[in-house]
Amino acid sequence: MPNTALFWDFDGTLIHGEDTFFNALSHALQDHGACAPEAMVWETLRRSCTWYAPEISYAQATGAKWWARLFAGFAGLYGQLGLPEDSWGALNAQFKAEILATGTYTLYEDALPVLRRCKALGFKSYLLTNNFPELAAVADGLGLRGLYEDAIVSSNLGYEKPRPEIFAAALSAARGAQRCVMIGDNPVADIGGGKAAGMAAILVHRQAECAADFICDELYAVLEILQAQWRP
Repeated sequence: MPNTALFWDFDGTLIHGEDTFFNALSHALQDHGACAPEAMVWETLRRSCTWYAPEISYAQATGAKWWARLFAGFAGLYGQLGLPEDSWGALNAQFKAEILATGTYTLYEDALPVLRRCKALGFKSYLLTNNFPELAAVADGLGLRGLYEDAIVSSNLGYEKPRPEIFAAALSAARGAQRCVMIGDNPVADIGGGKAAGMAAILVHRQAECAADFICDELYAVLEILQAQWRP
């Protein structure tokens, strides 16, 4: 049977979508005595986080430079709130610490059982996510270590889903796979991007009209489809 590679989105797919960046920035501001309207925090994040503008590539600003670019975007908010510039480093450090803490995230209850079963069945799993550079370490801390082959993370490449470049990197990581399946909760970034790259696609945890081959309410249902349609 064909060798099948599974590409799993992370936020909203394997973990609950919990507005982690908004919460972390809000917590840092509050702990430094600043009160920012929610709309102002969201505006800052939409302006600063690369996944809100996937049409812009940033291949020269990946890894540590990605964080520097993000924090440069936060500087305007700090200034608007009248926070002294010598406190900005501490604000950024607190924000980053919360983002990198495994306790910040909650896996869907069926995430680990499904990933384990996929591995036992012979599927090769990969993480394919618009996310911060250290995402793989956080995933490992949540129990995913050994359950996926590689993590293709936008901030380490300079391209966000649904850009073809990040999907090309994913296909390269899974070279030798005769079939690829994208599994995610975003109709555009995951499903649209995956289909454009020639992958089959499964939308999970969301109902939406899109090009998905299948739509599932839970990961166990994804597993059933994988076993029925594409078992190695």
